[in-house]
Amino acid sequence: MKKSMRCEDKFENNNELIPPGWEYEKSVRDYNSDILSHEQQGIQRGMKTLGRLIQLLLKENRKDDIEQVVKDEEYRDALLKTYHLL
Repeated sequence: MKKSMRCEDKFENNNELIPPGWEYEKSVRDYNSDILSHEQQGIQRGMKTLGRLIQLLLKENRKDDIEQVVKDEEYRDALLKTYHLL
């Protein structure tokens, strides 16, 4: 990995070797990497929120609601709003 990064640095610093479109390709890769990172953060945040909802439902002994939350998106959203998690 380090070797390829050194090659990329050497390649980027030698303007004679840079093919047309290189900057565009690099910016697209950077953009895609940022999008993936934000997507993963959103997934983690959603999992924490759902976990918190399930904890609250367990604390109130609402086990049937947990099953409903897993199956029904509208019901899940309603409970998330009820518990001020959304």
